[in-house]
Amino acid sequence: MPVNIHVPKDCDKAPKRRLIRDLRIAFIKKDIDFIQNHLAPDIILDIVGAEVVTGIDQVLNHIKTAENEELREFTIAQLISHGKFAASNGSFVFQKKTFAFADHYEFTSAGSSKIKKITSYIIQV
Repeated sequence: MPVNIHVPKDCDKAPKRRLIRDLRIAFIKKDIDFIQNHLAPDIILDIVGAEVVTGIDQVLNHIKTAENEELREFTIAQLISHGKFAASNGSFVFQKKTFAFADHYEFTSAGSSKIKKITSYIIQV
């Protein structure tokens, strides 16, 4: 069953907002090439309260093996960026559960499109 994806449409004039939007969609579609092109080699993925995954190979493996077969709907409600930071929040609707998320992104620099840290807060609602 295809996933219904809802994202802000006003990201095209803000490169980092567009990148975060596209990266989140790539996570769902498991587009490893796109993801790999936008993560720093020493990326840290901190899923608060669950696990910390360090290094690009480990993060890509985590994404490849993440369970999302029952995912029905994905929404990014808000996306902001400033300097070398960005944040997004929204929801994942699975067949039997719904989760809200807030993600914080740190780029290697204000002018870079490589992400060096993702901190993700996920709760069941």
